[in-house]
Order: sequence, then structure tokens, then C-alpha cells
Amino acid sequence: DATDIAEYSQVVPRSKIILGVPYYGYDWPTSGPQAGAGATGGPSPVTYAQVAGAHLPSYWDRSSQTAWTAYQSGSQWHQIYYDDPTSMALKARLANQDGIAGLGIWALGMDGNDPAMLAALLGNAPATKYAAGPSGPSPTTPSSAPSPSYQYSGVWNGTREALQPADPSALPGGGAAHQVGQLSSFSTDDPRFSCLSTGPALPVYELSASPTTYVVQTSTPSWCAAGTWEFTGPAQSTSSGGSGSGSSGGASPSTTSPGGSPSTTSPPLTLPLVSKPSGTSSTPTTTTVFGL
Repeated sequence: DATDIAEYSQVVPRSKIILGVPYYGYDWPTSGPQAGAGATGGPSPVTYAQVAGAHLPSYWDRSSQTAWTAYQSGSQWHQIYYDDPTSMALKARLANQDGIAGLGIWALGMDGNDPAMLAALLGNAPATKYAAGPSGPSPTTPSSAPSPSYQYSGVWNGTREALQPADPSALPGGGAAHQVGQLSSFSTDDPRFSCLSTGPALPVYELSASPTTYVVQTSTPSWCAAGTWEFTGPAQSTSSGGSGSGSSGGASPSTTSPGGSPSTTSPPLTLPLVSKPSGTSSTPTTTTVFGL
């Protein structure tokens, strides 16, 4: 930031420079929890409120002067780099010391209205003790399923349904199912799965052993995150060909197997355990917005 201000001030009066600061960060899938682990895919934006609400340990990156954290979803490690009250206060002090016009925030509300973030913009930050960053694999493995402490929902047949995290290995009937439609408008406050909110509709499966139980499952790399949820509802009529999109008639619904291509039939299948992500390697970075 100091370098950016110095470069801008060569061509623009400092009285016209505003330092942009983010109330968000980026979640990277990585090869491990330790600092410097290579990224295995692209980043997903997460708000400060989402990170704070996850109650993950906070570490300090000396290079970028920002906070970061790490967590595991299934077999995939993730690292989130973000600005917290400490890094915000450092940016505010820099703006004051360099005599620029001030700070600009993107965006109000993304901090969850945390008073510490607003106080930081005045150059004040609470004393914070950061944990030492992980140096290798975690001795304990977090749950591979979505956490029940978060809220998940989506629209099915025109109605928003609450989704409950599910363990695919414990589904009735061994997970035997067939696809009956798609779930739209997925929503969650879980930063691990927030990227699904902006992606395509998610597949919905009806369990053969429990026709009133529906399962929503995503796997990588077809989706940005791997997870399994369930909800209950009336059993689908196999003769009507109805689907989650609300269609009716004698034709069979168009279906998609997890990670597969659309078809015109709905064959029985067994829902798998979510697959291990794969992708290209790059180094995660943290982004600071700067503008006039």
C-alpha cells in the first residue's frame, strides 16, 4: 500500500488519493495448511463477517501485513487471506501519515457491523494475539461434512427448503438414488460453501430406500466445493415425470449424475463419497483494492 501511494502521488496530488480497503478476503484451495502451500485452484471471495463467523484460528502474514487462516473440508485444505481490525488500523494509519484524502471501503455491511472494524478505520485496533501458523498437516481432522452450526437453504419446486448437512456414508439404502431435479438459489453463511451461491443449480436426488428424503450433493472439480445435504418432502411421482423445476407431463426429467453430463433418463445410482479436488498449482496472494 505504501508503494502504491508513493507511485500515485507522482502523478496525482495526495489530496485526491483515496486508499481502498476491503471488508472481504479470498479463500484458496491449497495443498496444505502451512504458509506458502501451493494453490490447487482459483480463489473464492468471502466477507469478513463470514470469516469471523467461522471462528477459525487467526494467523499473521508478515509479508502482506494481513490476517490469514486455514481449514480442511474433506481431504481439501483451504487458506483464507483477509483484512481484520489489526490490518485495517495499519492501513488507516498509513493513509493518515501519508496525508492522502482518506479511505474508501468495499463494502459497508460485509463486516457484519463489527464495531472493531469501524474503530480500526480511525487507526484504533484491539490488542490481538495471533496463533503460530501451521507448519504441516493438522493433528486433528475437521469434519468432512458441512457444519450444522451454519445455515444452508435452496429453492426446490418454488419453495425455499432448509438443508441439513448429511454424511454420504450414512444415507439410507447405501445411498441408492436417482436424480429428480435441481436446487436453485443455494444460500449459506458457511464460507467453505459460499461459492456455490453464485454457481449453477445443484442436483437433487431421491433416495430409493426413503422416497421422502432428498439429497443435494456436489463434488469437485465439477463444482467449486464438495458437500452433501438432505431435506424432506413429498415423494416424486415416477409416472408424471415431475422434476425440481416444477415441470409435468409424461416425459422423463432431464438428469445429471454427480459431475456428469445431462441425459434424458433417470437411472438408479449410488451417491458416492465426495471426490478429492484436483487442479493447477499457484501461490495464493491477498488482494487490496486501491483507486482514486
